[in-house]
Amino acid sequence: MEESDLVKLRREKLIELRSRGVNPYVNKFKVEDSIGSLVDEFSKSSKEELEKFGRQCIVGGRMMARRGHGKTTFSHIKDRLGQIQVYIRKDEVGKENYEIFSLFDIGDFIGVEGSLSKTKTGELTIFAKKITLLSKSLLPLPEKWHGLKDVE
Repeated sequence: MEESDLVKLRREKLIELRSRGVNPYVNKFKVEDSIGSLVDEFSKSSKEELEKFGRQCIVGGRMMARRGHGKTTFSHIKDRLGQIQVYIRKDEVGKENYEIFSLFDIGDFIGVEGSLSKTKTGELTIFAKKITLLSKSLLPLPEKWHGLKDVE
């Protein structure tokens, strides 16, 4: 798919989000935790310790990856201090919100509210209760392997 096709598809998603009443460029979102500090503080904790503690968090960052599995999606978000996995379940965030989340793309800035735990593989994960689009990215991220190039 050419970049112009990707931009066109992202613009169509932007129009769809607006038609559903979603503001694709939110003015205000209160981030309470940095991803890096959560990873530093809780990466060595066991799943049982995290569930006992019941640590709730609110983070914001750029969506760097996503993998869908039917009614669930794993995503990675990154802020200036770190990266963390997010687990989104359709029955947890609601059908309508999950459908809205399906319109998000890699590169979009999102806000996530949820609880910290670990997956079966032991990866520190935010189990999302609420997902908010903070800023829709219309251009794809630069290629990972070639980096940025000066066109001059």
